[in-house]
Amino acid sequence: MKKLFRNIEQEIIFEKLLKGLNINEQQIEKHQETSLDTNLFLLEIRGYINSMLQTRENYAYRYLHSHRKVIGPLIIFAKKVVRKLLKWYVEPIAFQQTKFNSAVTPAIGRMTEIVSELTLKTNKIEGSYEENQEKTMKKHEHFDNIVAQLIEKHDKEHDAVAHLVQKQKQHSDVVAQLMQRQEEQTSLIIKLTEEVRFLEKKQKVQEQLSENTRSIFEKLDEIDLFKKSNDLFFDKKTHSQSGEDSILAYIIHVLGIPVESVDYIDLGANHAKELSNTYYFYSKGAKGILVEANSNLIPELSFYRHRDIILNKCVDIETDKNIEFYILNGDGMSTPDFEAATSFCEKNPDLKIIDKKVVETISYSTIVEKYLGKAPTILSIDIEGKDMEILESIDYKEKRPLIIVTEMISYDIKLNYKTKKTDIKDFLESKGYDEYAFTGINSIFIDGRFLRERENQNEYSN
Repeated sequence: MKKLFRNIEQEIIFEKLLKGLNINEQQIEKHQETSLDTNLFLLEIRGYINSMLQTRENYAYRYLHSHRKVIGPLIIFAKKVVRKLLKWYVEPIAFQQTKFNSAVTPAIGRMTEIVSELTLKTNKIEGSYEENQEKTMKKHEHFDNIVAQLIEKHDKEHDAVAHLVQKQKQHSDVVAQLMQRQEEQTSLIIKLTEEVRFLEKKQKVQEQLSENTRSIFEKLDEIDLFKKSNDLFFDKKTHSQSGEDSILAYIIHVLGIPVESVDYIDLGANHAKELSNTYYFYSKGAKGILVEANSNLIPELSFYRHRDIILNKCVDIETDKNIEFYILNGDGMSTPDFEAATSFCEKNPDLKIIDKKVVETISYSTIVEKYLGKAPTILSIDIEGKDMEILESIDYKEKRPLIIVTEMISYDIKLNYKTKKTDIKDFLESKGYDEYAFTGINSIFIDGRFLRERENQNEYSN
């Protein structure tokens, strides 16, 4: 190892560093032969620098002592004399060594800092390289995935094109069939055109016959024998279930109310003519409000009762609710009351619930305020199982009907007039109504207050 040093001072400094770190020459040679990790190498260098900092200052003066008790003082004196004599030689060496140490130590420290920075930069470059390499690998993987997706998409498009070609062939066959059908339809249209021309000729003949017939009837009308008077009240046809409209017409006639001025609210209108308590008045020029929850009956009502306001709603004590409405196969049996619907089916095996719909509700008060503007002349109620609720919801001060027609018996397949409900009769009598007639199914109530006020007015005028 001596051949590595230029002078004795370097050798002495190196030996001191080895002693401070407890490293022998064999470990140094092994270190030179073995490639250590860069961080470990830098750590060793820092250790060397610390040892150099601790031994940087070197003085010629040393503490002198001796372990011998007798001649120890003489030995110390002799050493002091020798040191005094050699001071001219040793002290410059110590100062030179101190100066050398003071220069070498920071230089090596600075070199270590530079090496550390270079190591950090190298590590960053290596990390950046690894990161870039990893990104490159990910990009390659992403590119491979894109290529795989494009290949898959190409395969799908290829299959789609094949499918479209097959569909095009099918469409061509369909077009050929349509062309053949069109030819058949063209020939059929020619035949129908000929038939239409024949029917037009026939219609002209019938129109001529109708014109001749009309002229004959006009001549017959001129004969007094065939004339009918418009004043004949009893010349009428009933449409109600048990002649209720005839009784209503009689009441209106006796009260002296013009038929065409009658207005009505028909709750549960059902059919336009059959089983209707109001159609007679409509046929005489009156009009009103028809409320029917079964949407299947609305087209018929709209056709035959076009002057009336027709509401496809279910009557209830509240407005704008959505409730379930049960439609039965029997006329006038549909109801929002499920228990009533099942009871009807139990009593009559021919009845069954054929449909259920959600219907919006409307109250009697809303109908009067929004559509009529005043209390009606006639209120007809036929909503199975809900009649009493509607009667109790009426404001009898502001929206009081003149005549009320309501069902009074429970449903049965036989005559059931003995089951007449007394609760409705008692309630309406408490409101000042008189039961004018009971038809075995429905009762007709007249406003007793109106009749008494009318009588008082007649007496006063007389």
